[in-house]
Amino acid sequence: VAGQHSGVEVLGYIMNSSGNNHKDGNGNIQQGSAPEMLSATGKFAFNGTGGHRLEVKADYVEDVGVRPARPNFVTLNNALGTRENMIEYYNQSISISYVDEEPTDWINPEIELSYNKNQLTAYSVTAGPVTSDFGSDISSLAGKAANTFTNRFGTITTGLDFYHDEATGTRQGRIGAASEAGTSSERASNVGAFAQFRVPVTDEWRMSFGGRVDNQWFHGTDGADHFNYGFSG
Repeated sequence: VAGQHSGVEVLGYIMNSSGNNHKDGNGNIQQGSAPEMLSATGKFAFNGTGGHRLEVKADYVEDVGVRPARPNFVTLNNALGTRENMIEYYNQSISISYVDEEPTDWINPEIELSYNKNQLTAYSVTAGPVTSDFGSDISSLAGKAANTFTNRFGTITTGLDFYHDEATGTRQGRIGAASEAGTSSERASNVGAFAQFRVPVTDEWRMSFGGRVDNQWFHGTDGADHFNYGFSG
């Protein structure tokens, strides 16, 4: 469903997919291939006077069903003691952006901000010597602000960007007579500045060069903290 009126745009999309396990060319049923997926997208945009455009987009995906331990290696026996796992996967994301569709030589901005979250849980669907649950929760916040300057020599795009990622993994269950449980996490943050030059040499040839400097803070699963910085061109 989509609509547009007086500079306002709205879009909504949803898909639900379900069915049975597939068969290969020999007629053999491929366990863990039955689709069970739901996805949805929503989008809103506003076009103001002077070329200002603001856009908001949200996405959601879930996939819950029996899946192979590895998609490209169905016969693999993994640590769960079975070739198939019950998988619960969820993804949510939202992004906001701003651009000027009527830029000048000196004012041509681009601003983006996005958030993404992934959650995955896997557990055995058959009894065995190993019954264990594995889980992960990963989130990421990222953004960018840039401006493109135009002169008689070409264009120069400069700006700042950043990201902040956090990841947590869990495991709980039983191996033989022993029980186990554990949680580990890590996080990384990065702030960078960049510049990109694009120069037309002739009608057929263009030259592009640039560079960026980054600073990253990292906290590892062992509790150690690291700081790194550097320049790349």
